[in-house]
Amino acid sequence: MNLSYGLAKTGGAGGNDFAFDTDLGIATNTQEDSWEVARTPAKGSAATLNTVAVGNNYSLSTDLVLVQTSTDGSGIGLKVKTNTKQDLGVMKVGSSVKNTANFDNFQNSLRLAFDPTTPDPYTYVRLTATGQPVSGSTTAVGGTTVAGTAGTFIVNITGGSVTSVTVAAGGTLYKVGEVVTLLKADLETAFAGHVFMSDLSLILTEENVLGSIASFEGITILNGGAGHAIGDQIILSEEGSTVVGNGAVTIGTLGIGNAVVTAPNNIYPRAIKTSTGTQAAPKTIEFQGMDGINVIIGGFTAGTVVPVQFKQVIDAGTDATLGNITILY
Repeated sequence: MNLSYGLAKTGGAGGNDFAFDTDLGIATNTQEDSWEVARTPAKGSAATLNTVAVGNNYSLSTDLVLVQTSTDGSGIGLKVKTNTKQDLGVMKVGSSVKNTANFDNFQNSLRLAFDPTTPDPYTYVRLTATGQPVSGSTTAVGGTTVAGTAGTFIVNITGGSVTSVTVAAGGTLYKVGEVVTLLKADLETAFAGHVFMSDLSLILTEENVLGSIASFEGITILNGGAGHAIGDQIILSEEGSTVVGNGAVTIGTLGIGNAVVTAPNNIYPRAIKTSTGTQAAPKTIEFQGMDGINVIIGGFTAGTVVPVQFKQVIDAGTDATLGNITILY
């Protein structure tokens, strides 16, 4: 039977040659890898979600958009909308926490009564030695609520008054609406050489407390993405946030089927022959097959074309000289 072959490459150095142990695919599509609709969707766009790991590190919201950040499969582009709830009570690091109204009234009254010529009474924060107001920031100070623990805060001071507080460590079991207390003794330890007039009281808002995914029944798929397989686990993070979420869903069923189109290497040699010149004895050649498994084939006589599809010619098990081997596409 006559077989028609296209391009031929001879082993060795040169513009149209090939080398041992190299991928021999030829580009027929110069685009990047892409997805195309398949007739039978072994992979595809997510249609339903089966289970959820509620995770954490999400803003509290009734319509939060989450996007895929990783998968244990090969799919891309899942995007959903969901509700979140307070769960572990972890605070958002870097968020700004407000003073309570009572505390602000207290330190404002001190500031209004302060006389720089005779500094008694004092501003809320003062130098131990002179009584004068100070500016600066504390190191991280622990703050607790009824149940919240292990959270820490950076206190920023201007002119003897607390002007802003930011979360340094998220802790656990903090809730929106609760008052966080930073003890006077802890503040003075964190801002050595200064006196604080009282404990500092803060109020937590939705800006400070992170949430978790409520349940997969409440998740609406906005974009099912492509290339997912049933059972793939997808990690979701809040769209546009620098805080990485750790909640997860698994793919339940598929909608549109997708098949990967891989470029640029998508055609491989279909035959091979050894030298058409003098060859003392049949030669042996080792191949890497299309399945990635290496096989050794012997009995190659000079000029005989052997039809076989393969990815590479392997040096280790080949006794034919590279320059005397020709591959055909």
